[in-house]
Amino acid sequence: MKEFKYLAMILCFSALVACSSSSDEDDNNVEYDPCEQIGAKIINGDVCSEGKNTIVKLNLYDANGGDIGICTGTAITQRAIITAAHCFLGGVQGVIVDTGEKSIQAIDVAIHPDFGPDSTESSLLHDVAILYVNEDLNVSVYPILVSEEADKNADAIVTGYGIDEDGDYGKLQAGNATIEGVSEDHIWFEYDGNGANTCQGDSGGPLLVVKGTGWVIAGITSSGNVAGCREGDLSLYTNMANVSNANFVFSRVPAAVAK
Repeated sequence: MKEFKYLAMILCFSALVACSSSSDEDDNNVEYDPCEQIGAKIINGDVCSEGKNTIVKLNLYDANGGDIGICTGTAITQRAIITAAHCFLGGVQGVIVDTGEKSIQAIDVAIHPDFGPDSTESSLLHDVAILYVNEDLNVSVYPILVSEEADKNADAIVTGYGIDEDGDYGKLQAGNATIEGVSEDHIWFEYDGNGANTCQGDSGGPLLVVKGTGWVIAGITSSGNVAGCREGDLSLYTNMANVSNANFVFSRVPAAVAK
């Protein structure tokens, strides 16, 4: 559920399917298969293998158990998942976490206290949340990049369960992207038809970059500005190196791994 501008958020959320969708220099410009890196279609991405995944599907329900839609999350400990705050708008009252191997009812969610639109209502600030479960996910976990910001021009992986170019969703998919800009609040790139782009249902999924010898969460899928997530879409990710974002996560999940 990647959002297209804050003012359209709730309407688009409730119609998920209809809306369709300092590191070393050696850390950058690496060659990789995105599905192999995440252990498993994004727009113009690859469908990854079925099975147990660190990147989990979040099935969202209303108070009557009605299906609202999906988001994506990433395990940062065995009982905590990082995702996007905007996933919990639109009357969400229940979440089932699907690892590909088992499904677990979420027991609580913590949303960044300063989450909301920026002054122009064109993007979301502090779009990050933590979802909790009461049994182990039994998956590997990803560290979070907080010691420094991701590098401009760095290669990245985007991944999630959202809508692909054919309108299908619900399968873990991954693709390659190149970071074009980094600010205190966001990481971004403009999708030009090359590489991959996130779309609705991918919200809350990770933007992964290389740090040292491994992959880390640099950003959280937040918003875009082109319906259908096609060419020209400015794809925004919550910057996890932002001090407020990092403090929020680690104050609520002290066992998460920082890089």
